[in-house]
Amino acid sequence: EKSIAPDNGCTVSSRLEVIQQVQDIILRNRGKNIIIAQHHPLFSNGRHGGYYTLKDYLFPLSLVRDNYYIPLPIIGAIYPLMRQYGISRQDLSNKDYQQLKRGLLSVLEEEKNVVIAAGHEHALQFNKYKDINHIISGAGSKSSSMIKGNEALFSYGGGAMQGFARLNYYTNGQCWLEFWEPTGDGSTGKIVYRTPLYAIPAKADDKTAEEKSISYSDSIKTIVAGDTFKAGKLKRQLLGEHYRDTWAIPIKVKYLDLKTFGGGLTPLKLGGGKQTTSLQFAGKDKNVYQFRTVEKNPAALLPDGFLKTFAEDFVQDQISSAHPYGALMIPDMAKAIGIYHTNPELVYMPYSTLLGPYIQQVGGKLGIIEARPDEDLSDFTSFGNAKNAVGTPKMYQKLKDDNDNEIDQEMFLRSRLFDILIGDWDRHEDQWRWAEFKKETGVIYRPIPRDRDQAFTKFDGLIPRLVSEVIPDIQSFEMKIGDPAELSIAARNLDRNLLTELTKEDWQRIATQMQGDLTDQVIEGAVRKMPEEVFNEAGEEIITKLKSRRGQLASVAEKYYHILANEVTIAGSDKKEYYRVERFENSTRVTVHKIDSNENVTRPLYNRTFVNSETNEINIYALDGRDSILIDGNSSNAIKIRVIGGDKKDSFTDLSTGRTLYYDQE
Repeated sequence: EKSIAPDNGCTVSSRLEVIQQVQDIILRNRGKNIIIAQHHPLFSNGRHGGYYTLKDYLFPLSLVRDNYYIPLPIIGAIYPLMRQYGISRQDLSNKDYQQLKRGLLSVLEEEKNVVIAAGHEHALQFNKYKDINHIISGAGSKSSSMIKGNEALFSYGGGAMQGFARLNYYTNGQCWLEFWEPTGDGSTGKIVYRTPLYAIPAKADDKTAEEKSISYSDSIKTIVAGDTFKAGKLKRQLLGEHYRDTWAIPIKVKYLDLKTFGGGLTPLKLGGGKQTTSLQFAGKDKNVYQFRTVEKNPAALLPDGFLKTFAEDFVQDQISSAHPYGALMIPDMAKAIGIYHTNPELVYMPYSTLLGPYIQQVGGKLGIIEARPDEDLSDFTSFGNAKNAVGTPKMYQKLKDDNDNEIDQEMFLRSRLFDILIGDWDRHEDQWRWAEFKKETGVIYRPIPRDRDQAFTKFDGLIPRLVSEVIPDIQSFEMKIGDPAELSIAARNLDRNLLTELTKEDWQRIATQMQGDLTDQVIEGAVRKMPEEVFNEAGEEIITKLKSRRGQLASVAEKYYHILANEVTIAGSDKKEYYRVERFENSTRVTVHKIDSNENVTRPLYNRTFVNSETNEINIYALDGRDSILIDGNSSNAIKIRVIGGDKKDSFTDLSTGRTLYYDQE
């Protein structure tokens, strides 16, 4: 399989990040001439746009291979028709293609100095969409049909036509488009179309020097997190009480001083998920910081057909289910139980020219700024002063590459039980970074949770409760902790992969210790980190719920342990290992040892005794090393053992009585 960014040299790992990076490039280059060159056009009057000639319907095989002129006059109409409905990813009608088109147009439609230059069609075409200049120039060597009209200002194709587009940039700021067609032997040509595209005005005076003299050190802003969530009694009953009143409470917050924070901040690039706008900064202290707006826009979560409908209004309204200041309450509790955490600060981002091209995106916004937990974190004790931190895909790869590398499973369990305590249901793989610490041999990875947008979610109301029946992981932060398995759906793969060695006694010990560490004083102090105006109105509710949930933590931990213990997966590495499975009447012990280069069995890598009445199945993935697996012992109530070998030749011996399945390549 292809590796996932950033481990494959690419800086994006999702379609959304592609669009975000295009937007970031546009913002950083405003006032310049910008060409976006891509193979696939966003507009087309040719075959990829769904426009076919009579010949295409009569000879449809010619669409697949040139010169396949086999007449299929009736049946032949089916293939072009199917392509018009998006069966091919190469056609504009395809849903993935449409997603790319919508994403690019959404970030480019207000730009006046952008040219999109594409090919794909073997023809020439020019469209103007709002201020975007869109060119197809794919007729350098051969020609395909192209109809006129359909809002195209120029289209030219078919027959023996060939040609190309030329952009002329002039010193007065103007940009002109020319389409050329070769004449004679092709050594000369003629212009078949010419038009001006845009002109870049002279640059305004630079105000950055003046801005640097402004000090925000003592400036305070009175602001509300969100004033769009007001609702009457009926709306609150239907759509939820949520934190509507909390969002609407005016608070006093300090300005972010870009000249002094982190020694002075320089904007790097836009980021954010599907709802949040964020901006990364480089500090003169050599650390990277991230500003995230408190306000959210969930429109990106919806398919096109639901935009500008009740569905969009409903999803936007449900932002009020999230606590706007939830992240501020995390650090004190996280520190008390010994897990890593960010230290977010609530700030107002001024309309400062020091933001450069990002002033419209984040200027004048309420948000949180914190250190970004990536790479060198040696300046931050809350990240263990780690000299390196990696993403989840890279952490998994390191575990697979070398059995000397391991996860701090107890610390991860504390982190996950804390997620359950605060009702944070959105703990998928990208919500974690992994601090790397060297051992005598190999490294140990310790979890850094990030992005606490869904902590303390209050998902009440008739319609939200119906939604939670369909999406059970979205649980409301209430006095009683709900089903921990449903609350952990987003983290289920992490939990099953990284909590495999801990016994029930480990879970009970850690949960009980957390209950003792989270004293009333710690909880009350943590909740008081929200703005004073908000705490006075709604702080006691959060405190009461946290204390109640703390009291349930041990029993909930035991319940979730039993869910995970029912089926356990143990993964080896691509190095050589010795697996020993010992069956006893009421238990099963699994140990894994390292095999060194001299074929000697050396230090233990894994050791857990399973209770037969708790565990139904154990899956052992030996992966790619030349491994040795021994299963022995007897039990009348044996756990099913499933062993999956890797690419290299393994040694497998089963001397036990019990259910054992073995899969490997011949």
